[in-house]
Amino acid sequence: ADRIQLCRSIIEPALRSGKWVIADRYVLSSIGTLLLRLPVLGLSAVRALQSEAWFSDLCRYLIKPSLAVMLHVDPAVGVSRLRNRLDDPDSGAKLSDYSALQQTLLGVGRLNEMALIDGGQPISKMLQDCQKAMQSISLTTLTQP
Repeated sequence: ADRIQLCRSIIEPALRSGKWVIADRYVLSSIGTLLLRLPVLGLSAVRALQSEAWFSDLCRYLIKPSLAVMLHVDPAVGVSRLRNRLDDPDSGAKLSDYSALQQTLLGVGRLNEMALIDGGQPISKMLQDCQKAMQSISLTTLTQP
């Protein structure tokens, strides 16, 4: 519901007024956080992500981005970063859970034609990869809310 409200109250009005919107979190990041915190959802949640009607119903209320970028790092690096955030609810993440979740999310990213960018490479290379992904979008796509 939080992402739907964000779409309706902030993203849609901005797009209608001709502005570009860049968000650092969207639907998949929320689902990833949920699955990391509640690994017992496991396979049923993954199946829902990939095919269940409720997920499709939810997504029809959201704006499909012209470009979605997913940064990913080696799972050991990701878990190490989480463990260094002592006040983060995900600081106790297990490497096996993180790795499995990452593979699932990367699969969903591929299915949804997201730009998958290795966050473990130098920043200059990540920026080049992002620019390349941005150049693949037509201007008409960017101007249609």
